[in-house]
Amino acid sequence: MHVRKRVFAILILFIISAGACTLPAKKTLPGTGIKPPEKLMKLQKVPPSDLYYHIILGELYQAERDWTQAIEEFKSALLYDVESPYLLVQIGSLYLIQNNVDEAIKWCEKAIARDPQYLEAHLLLANIYSSKNKTAQAIREYETIISIDPDQQEAYLYLGSLYAGANEHDKAIATLQKLLAVNSDSVMGYFYLGNIYLDVKRFRDAEQSYAKALLLQPNFESALVNLGVVYEAENNFTRAIESYRRILEMHPQNHQVRVRLAYLLVMVKDLQGALQQYEYLKRELGDDHGDIAIKIGLICVEQKKWLKAENEFLEVLKKNPENYSAQYYLGSVYEELDRRADAQALFRKIPADSELFPQAQIHLGYLYEKAGDKDASKKIIRDALKIKTAELSLYRFLASLYEKEKNYQEAIAVLKQALTINPDDEEILFYLGVLYDKAALFEESIKTMKRVLAVNPQNADALNYIGYTYADKGMDLDEAENLIKKALELKPNDGYITDSLGWVYFKKGKYEKALKELEKAFALSPQDPVICEHLGDVYLKNNQPRKAMELYEKSLKLDPSKEDVKKKLEEIKRNAKK
Repeated sequence: MHVRKRVFAILILFIISAGACTLPAKKTLPGTGIKPPEKLMKLQKVPPSDLYYHIILGELYQAERDWTQAIEEFKSALLYDVESPYLLVQIGSLYLIQNNVDEAIKWCEKAIARDPQYLEAHLLLANIYSSKNKTAQAIREYETIISIDPDQQEAYLYLGSLYAGANEHDKAIATLQKLLAVNSDSVMGYFYLGNIYLDVKRFRDAEQSYAKALLLQPNFESALVNLGVVYEAENNFTRAIESYRRILEMHPQNHQVRVRLAYLLVMVKDLQGALQQYEYLKRELGDDHGDIAIKIGLICVEQKKWLKAENEFLEVLKKNPENYSAQYYLGSVYEELDRRADAQALFRKIPADSELFPQAQIHLGYLYEKAGDKDASKKIIRDALKIKTAELSLYRFLASLYEKEKNYQEAIAVLKQALTINPDDEEILFYLGVLYDKAALFEESIKTMKRVLAVNPQNADALNYIGYTYADKGMDLDEAENLIKKALELKPNDGYITDSLGWVYFKKGKYEKALKELEKAFALSPQDPVICEHLGDVYLKNNQPRKAMELYEKSLKLDPSKEDVKKKLEEIKRNAKK
């Protein structure tokens, strides 16, 4: 039935009743929730029947989603009250529904021209500007809304978000603090404020804001999630885990939070707890989520549960035979199980366009090296370098193959080639410095280590290497001490660097200091043959030959090839017989 026919009887009754009595005052216009302006209610010279006829008809067309006819009826109503900002905004909102933004803005601006304090016009205009990413105009409107009515709490939230989106974080924070001054119990005020603090990495302030929101609304899921994010950013994994567990108690189907929880449990080495979370996700989400099965498999690898790991990766490959991550990790499992042929077959399947290709080739090269076929190993890596010419990990592995053959010159040549790709790569430079040292090219070694420090002055290993080299050669001992102490500031509990400091003191003849540092180094790294030897040396200098003998024997047990240690032991035994 046509709208006019449907409402005709209603309108007739309405018009008749309007002639018989005064219209009752209404707090809001029908179906709008918007309080009409005073002028519309007073209708000083306008026959109510004509004005309301078009308003009601417009609303009925609106209910029928006939936006064009509704606009025409409201425009007709406007003829009876040309000053009505309510009708102007109503027309603007209908144009917005039709996605005619320019017309919507025009009619809102007409309403504001009629009545600059008309709040609904500013609200609609602010909404339009926000949705169209016209940030400056939206900010202006929300500022106006707040100046007209400081109790418009949502306006503060929107304005704060707009400021934050424009990277005006100080203004965003100030706006939300004004909201909290208006309403100290605004849950969303604290939440939005926490979000901005999180965005600018003011983690402690963010934590406090979320805590206040949760005090007011303890089950506020988004605040709990973001609080967990804050704890993660602060590396407070224990509290992040608590926050995520609390969410899952209320919302066990929040899979994203469960994924975060599982990840953090891995980070804190609670592998069994992480495994339980991933297995729950696998049950809930089904077998199509191969990434979860892969995570389960990797945890099993860490736990050395090789068969379970194998089953997880095989399950993924059954669903998706071209899942190269599953192929790579399954190959690694077979490598551990000494199933060399199976491992090689899987590593060979990984194509050159996969990001796992370089590592797969390195594993393949390692398997051939382990089997004693070093030439095949080198060929695999050189062939891979023809495809991935800029992959530095391949150069490092190839250099290591030559290093193991004591072919230092060829290893050095490989790393020099790598440096033509990236002259400032710290790992390549450091490794090259070590190889120069092994090739007895002392000056080149120190020069290269200094290049490492030019790239990164905080490279503790390079600082230590230079310092220890100086100490071992008995040269520039003060400089050696300074370099090693700087390295220790960067790595305070490193056994090898602590050993270097003890060795500097030993070379300086400061045996008490040397003893203190070398005993500490031994406590930190008791399985290092050089540290054992150094501690034995200082015991011998301190007239403790029995302790020295124990340390030398341990050093030889760890590295039987140390001829100098054998000589020291023999000398102690000869002296003991005298």
